[in-house]
Amino acid sequence: MPPPKIKISAFLANLPLFKELAAPEIDRIAAGTTELHVPRGEILFNKGEPCTGFHLMIYGQVKLAFVTPMGGEKVIEIAGPGASFGEALMFMEKPTS
Repeated sequence: MPPPKIKISAFLANLPLFKELAAPEIDRIAAGTTELHVPRGEILFNKGEPCTGFHLMIYGQVKLAFVTPMGGEKVIEIAGPGASFGEALMFMEKPTS
């Protein structure tokens, strides 16, 4: 069962990243968002793929990790509700590395 629907503008307005923005600016950002419900274990993106935006966690967790040259997994961070990731990559205009 998917999580309950939220009011995206209200969620964004309560995040430190957007706290200085006025309501019309928050509404504009909210209008450009895409809500994803990602099953456990699914990969959002892989190293080398272009980053076209950033992600904000509402429910659950996302493991940010990469595979080492030796084939092991290196976990960078576990992002939970209210966390964001991908902001820096979005402005670099090149694939994730």
